[in-house]
Amino acid sequence: MTPSGAPSLALAVGIGAAVSLLCARWRQPAVLPLLLTGIALGPGGLGLVDGVSLGAGLDALIAIAIGLLVFEGGLHLDREELGRAPRAVRGLLTVGALAMWIGASLAAWLIAGLHWSGAVVLGAALIVTGPTVVQPILRRVRLKPALHTALSAEAVLVDPIGVLATVFALDVVLGYLRGQEASGGEMVWKIAQPVLAGALAGVLAGVGARAAAGWLTRRSHPDPKQLSLFAAAACMLSVGAGEAMAEEAGLVAAAIGAIILANTKFPGASELKQFMEQVSTILVGMLFVLLASGFDTRSLMDVDWRHGAFVGVLVLIVRPIGVALATRGSSLGGRERVFAALTAPRGIVAASVAALVAAQFESVGGAMVVAESETGGTETNAALGAILVEQGRAIEQLMLLTIVVTVTLASVFSGPLGSALRVRVTAPTGVVIIGMHALGRAFARALAGAGVPVRVADSNPGRIADAREAGLRAFQGDATDLRWLEDTAIDSSVGWLVAWTGNADVERVLLRWGQSRFGAGHARSWGDMSAGADSRRGSMVGQALERVIDRVEAGELEVVVSPLGGAGEGGVPLAWITDGAASFSGPPQRSGKGPSEGLDQTKTKVVSIRERGLG
Repeated sequence: MTPSGAPSLALAVGIGAAVSLLCARWRQPAVLPLLLTGIALGPGGLGLVDGVSLGAGLDALIAIAIGLLVFEGGLHLDREELGRAPRAVRGLLTVGALAMWIGASLAAWLIAGLHWSGAVVLGAALIVTGPTVVQPILRRVRLKPALHTALSAEAVLVDPIGVLATVFALDVVLGYLRGQEASGGEMVWKIAQPVLAGALAGVLAGVGARAAAGWLTRRSHPDPKQLSLFAAAACMLSVGAGEAMAEEAGLVAAAIGAIILANTKFPGASELKQFMEQVSTILVGMLFVLLASGFDTRSLMDVDWRHGAFVGVLVLIVRPIGVALATRGSSLGGRERVFAALTAPRGIVAASVAALVAAQFESVGGAMVVAESETGGTETNAALGAILVEQGRAIEQLMLLTIVVTVTLASVFSGPLGSALRVRVTAPTGVVIIGMHALGRAFARALAGAGVPVRVADSNPGRIADAREAGLRAFQGDATDLRWLEDTAIDSSVGWLVAWTGNADVERVLLRWGQSRFGAGHARSWGDMSAGADSRRGSMVGQALERVIDRVEAGELEVVVSPLGGAGEGGVPLAWITDGAASFSGPPQRSGKGPSEGLDQTKTKVVSIRERGLG
């Protein structure tokens, strides 16, 4: 019995959510299990789910869902996040994407044996990576900030580029084969129209969402339900306006609108992101099950060495060359570039684009065969039509194989590879400091100068101005407003909280919240950090914070950064730093029990406070 649309959709949502839940509990990416589940439930397996039964509704569902997934990913790309690796991000979206298109097309033509038409379109489709796969891996495998930014931004922003490139290549190739060649101007307009329309729609939707966010949060904290409705409205208006202006402009609009909203600080932003992440998880599960259900498992019998060689060349040659060219001269180090070169799993966008391409090739090819048989013309077009039908099946087959292999490799080896290359950290390494008096500023500058991500907060506008003048990332507000602190002064890089306010009641609230937010021992007050001083040193540090601040302002004390063991006579260590990772309880450990994994303690520096003129 062939399953109908409603049961197929309901089962896809329910089973997809269940599989995603189990994978989250086991801390494993859900893409591969979802693919296998969809195949098992499809007509070639148990026959419970059939995405084809949704008809044209499946295409609309895919378009809306992918727009929402891109929007959710874009919410994490604020100015600070993108600023960690701007050159690498630009390179991956331009040089890297072009290198993948060319390299994958050549590999598909020369190795997999595709007709040139299918090879060019498949190469364009393989540009995408996708936040649906990359983001879960980045949440499980914490990487150095610049590398995290490069992979996260590429996953979100390369999707619209890949989709537009695929649609452009498909239109040009099919037009040429049908004798409907476009002029140069028409070809330029084909690619420019959705970009321009999407950019306009995204800017309008983003600016509108920014104004709406300000209105919602102007007088009080918004209700979480209102934020959820606001998020859904902002996303769907971006996608809908883009698609209304030009076909395939929705993804561009979603990405731009989300980035504009990501750079808007407002109470409740974290809840908004959490809601969008939950919706994205449900959509990913549903879409993978629906798309995988339509895969013909019998085609796996046709897989031979050429298919394996194609995927191998894609993973081991094409991607590394593209990353090497794209990240040359960027802030990424050699080991980070190697990790990026070996990490490019494909996800739901690649699967849906391949399904679209396959359907178009089979439709056009079938029509050419039928037309020739009815008119009794030459067999040339009939033969070409048969080739197109076969190319559609081959493209879907190669894409599924690529998804399975790249997702498996990323899921299994990303953790060990990150550890081996020493680009992995077991916890966020950044610090947020509450209290921007003279001591707080000196300490923040010392940490930032040693490579630690630092954010500072204070309610005093004069202190915030001084901190910003010192080059610090500073936020003005009431730190006891924990929702403001979470949404405004904290980001994913922060793993420590230092509260130096001089107010015992305020510090008690902050320390309790910090211990819960960042983990036991990751929230420190002045008393905590000076308690380790011996009796001789305690005469200098073991006194009221206000007195120490006065002595720093008077020039009697100074905060210095020295190699491990070189803090100087009379100096009291406040923090230890290795490879940009801070610790406030002792030097980071190699065992993985410290804040960073695999660190070289010979590179450890100590931030200490001491009498001026010593050392």
